[in-house]
Amino acid sequence: MRPWIHTLVAALAATGCSFDADYGGTSLRCPPASPRCPDGYACVNQVCTAGGADADAAPGDGLGPDAGVCELAAMAPPNDGCGAAIDLTAAALAPGGTIAYGNTTGYTSDLTPSTLPGCTESPEPGADAIYRLTLAAADSLVVTLSPQAWIGHVYVINACNATASCIGGGAAFAQVTETIATAGTYYVVVDAPTAGAAGCFSLAVTVTR
Repeated sequence: MRPWIHTLVAALAATGCSFDADYGGTSLRCPPASPRCPDGYACVNQVCTAGGADADAAPGDGLGPDAGVCELAAMAPPNDGCGAAIDLTAAALAPGGTIAYGNTTGYTSDLTPSTLPGCTESPEPGADAIYRLTLAAADSLVVTLSPQAWIGHVYVINACNATASCIGGGAAFAQVTETIATAGTYYVVVDAPTAGAAGCFSLAVTVTR
């Protein structure tokens, strides 16, 4: 080995070597299959966004998973009521679908269709958050609700009113999978089986066409 190489190696050993990644100006993807982002970035609509907390941060980092979800929910627009329903169609049709974040705290109970007991085994009197999807016949819809420290249910209805029919629904963390029979506008509703239940949540929605 040449003498100058020995000198370089010795200098590196003495000073140490480190790599400081700079993710500024980039658009790192975080699909549902791999939602992790670098420290200081949050996964918002499947893109690592600067300034947020990592939703998957370890409790030892001072920010647990629950806090991450709730912080992301605070960044979402309000969707309390049919007129404020958030349209997830384009995001849900993207490869891997999308994850929406929300919080029903302070929301009202806008929807209690009479068909719900046969769909979710409860009339769902809790506060509800509402999302909208424009679907085609034969679309495959997959929805999973993950509430943070509260009991929540999710269901899909064919109209945003008290006489709507329930297409499918279930309890928290259960995957709701439905094939759409008729093209139209459908609503995904995060609700609760008890009047006092509310809180922040993540909602995974995938549409395959």
